[in-house]
Amino acid sequence: MLHMPVIDSFCMFIIAPNILSQIPTQSTGANSLVLFAAAVAWATLWCQLVIIPFYGKGEKLHQDYHSSGKLNSVLASIEASRLIPALSSMFNRALDEQSDKRKRPNMEELLQAVQFLPDLEAAQRAMGVIEDLRGRYKLLRLRANRLWKWGLAHSIVTPLIPAVYVYLLPFSDQLLWLLYVVAGCWIVTLGFSIVGMVRFHDIMSSFNQELETHGGTVE
Repeated sequence: MLHMPVIDSFCMFIIAPNILSQIPTQSTGANSLVLFAAAVAWATLWCQLVIIPFYGKGEKLHQDYHSSGKLNSVLASIEASRLIPALSSMFNRALDEQSDKRKRPNMEELLQAVQFLPDLEAAQRAMGVIEDLRGRYKLLRLRANRLWKWGLAHSIVTPLIPAVYVYLLPFSDQLLWLLYVVAGCWIVTLGFSIVGMVRFHDIMSSFNQELETHGGTVE
């Protein structure tokens, strides 16, 4: 959830051009400074919210989950408590069907003679949990790597809006398209950053819940 300072800065940045357009032209220099100050303030805030926290997030995730052994510990726990017992039960059912224990078992024939599907389904569910945890871990690192880049792009584009508005647009109305392009890029990078943060924290929350359910969590 975005904090109130973020919302206030966003509103200030959006309405600044409308406010400045109603101020007498004798203070054009001051108006330009206000525009750039608002842009710099917003870009700085975005650096603190997105770029700095997520720049090293991928490495921190690697240290917290992989290097520490916590993720592998949970995966091993799932294998020991769910996967291996299911496979063992399946093969034990087959061996129990062997009439002559002295002969080498023909596992293909024995499995055809027993009802092994419940054990196979249990093993598949265990493997599904393992693959899901591995996939979420990789997805978290991927999203963290993309997120700080979207934040950086947004922070770079932000000062370009007042730059185009103040220094280029007054000289030629034909450059209005450039303002639209820059504003569009600003909105796109803002949207991807916000959606990325929301999705990242959702995945992180569910990932930690799964780890806690199966044997461990990371603060």
